[in-house]
Amino acid sequence: MAAVKMELYGDEVYCFTPKGEETCEVSFAIAFAFKNPLLNAVAGGAFQTAMLRMSAAFEARARGLSGPK
Repeated sequence: MAAVKMELYGDEVYCFTPKGEETCEVSFAIAFAFKNPLLNAVAGGAFQTAMLRMSAAFEARARGLSGPK
């Protein structure tokens, strides 16, 4: 059986916007895709689910660090 090359490309951007002396707004965007169209169609949904979970974990951690308002 031949090996399958799984190349992934993507971009991610973090943006920190000041919202006062002690606060800021954090924006995060990510775009990804497999270079192989078939693999992208098959596995792209799983990566999207993983990214949504990572985003939720990031938000929960940020809320935990900032404390109650």
